[in-house]
Amino acid sequence: MWTIAVVTGGRADYGLLRPLLCAIEADDSLALMLIVTGYHLSAQHGETWRQIEADGFAIAAKVTSQQPGDSHLAMARSLGQGVLGMSEALHDLAPDAVVVLGDRYEILAAAEAALLLNIPLIHIHGGELTLGAIDDAIRHAISKMASLHFVSTEEHRRRLLQMGEDERRVFNTGALAVDNVAQVKLLCVEEFNARFGTRLKPGFLLVTLHPETRGCASAEWLATCMCRLLEPHLARGIVITGSNADAGGACIDAILRDFAARHDGVWHFAALGLQGYLSAVAAASVVVGNSSSGLIEVPILGTPTLDIGTRQSGRYAPASVIQVAAEPDAMAAALSGLLQCPRADTGRGQHEYGAPGVAGRMLEYLKAALSEGLQKLPFVDRE
Repeated sequence: MWTIAVVTGGRADYGLLRPLLCAIEADDSLALMLIVTGYHLSAQHGETWRQIEADGFAIAAKVTSQQPGDSHLAMARSLGQGVLGMSEALHDLAPDAVVVLGDRYEILAAAEAALLLNIPLIHIHGGELTLGAIDDAIRHAISKMASLHFVSTEEHRRRLLQMGEDERRVFNTGALAVDNVAQVKLLCVEEFNARFGTRLKPGFLLVTLHPETRGCASAEWLATCMCRLLEPHLARGIVITGSNADAGGACIDAILRDFAARHDGVWHFAALGLQGYLSAVAAASVVVGNSSSGLIEVPILGTPTLDIGTRQSGRYAPASVIQVAAEPDAMAAALSGLLQCPRADTGRGQHEYGAPGVAGRMLEYLKAALSEGLQKLPFVDRE
């Protein structure tokens, strides 16, 4: 039996990883070790580790990494603390491989620790671009540490080959979000209202806004523009989910929480959980903000996305995604256009993220690689 450590640092990667966690647990040749870190453990961000336990997963280790503050220095300190804690956890657990997803600094900490402890690393969602966030550089760095890659589109696979990765270790499995949409039972609006204490009708706006850690727009400017954008649409009902733990995230949360407190029909939640979030996506008229979910999960459900600013610039955008500068007039015009356009006309369900069965394909490739010996293959020079 191979022991597989899977690291999750927040609600976003956990939601995507969930089908893979279930598949590992169901496989007799694999044993799951789930390591929880990052803002899962933060009260400010909803202590979402509790949802993991409520979902029935045993947590093998909790690694506290998030340091106080809403700055780039706090992010750097959190990375350092994460490397220390993750090194101890991985040393004690001694897994046969470590699985990480994405591009955040708490995931970089896990990758660095695995590299120095000589534990093979498997990376999910490599080869993507997000030019308005430091996550872009982090993602590529993790890819170069990893021995095995599961990417979401053929274009992302091509980028990893361009980075010198061996084609025998880079697989276009599709995105795990496809499995989530196929497997998760969605709540109707009435059920959503009963669970979350809202008074919504279908066609509300769903908002998630994060800082641009490498963009020109300040967190305060983004949040202020968002409030101006939402003000004329209060009658529709608005659900806002909390920002992440990047520098500026606390500023955005403070402004949007205040906006929700001042307006009837607007609700702010630190987190909705996977079922709650996907249910909200399915019932919303438009998803507004700059979260990666707006370009991955949301298009799979056929809901249009208004992607604001540069945070996700460069990422593959399905036809249902409209990208707009973080300027009030441009944002307002784009949102009005989406609200006037019949939902089917936005490119419902058009995406390149593959078919259901993504987690199963990942395990097939993972077990084959473990059988062969999951060492890092040499850099491949290509003309």
